[in-house]
Amino acid sequence: MISGIKIYKGDGTLKQEINQAEARELYNETNKSAWELSPTERRHWDNMTVKETQPYEYKGLRPWIKRSYKWNKQYKLKCIMCKKEMIKANSKALICSTTCKNAHLREVRKNK
Repeated sequence: MISGIKIYKGDGTLKQEINQAEARELYNETNKSAWELSPTERRHWDNMTVKETQPYEYKGLRPWIKRSYKWNKQYKLKCIMCKKEMIKANSKALICSTTCKNAHLREVRKNK
């Protein structure tokens, strides 16, 4: 059974109202090709819909995993640009900050 149809504009105001008799005329079996999706359109529409089985599956978030690990070792190192001492978790760290990193990259590009 088809009831009346209301069509709204993007701003939420009523654009058109179709009563029950006109709706039956539009969506009857003889006019099926006008309102039914073609196989290509159906595939396109099905690809647009996301079938999520679990809410976090596609987002990469897993809140049930405890992420409270800490670095056990800390290394005292010297920055290669400003020669200040720094404490890092990685023993191969060379640069203390983004300003030193940018200065180092400029220097490397200049020496190429």
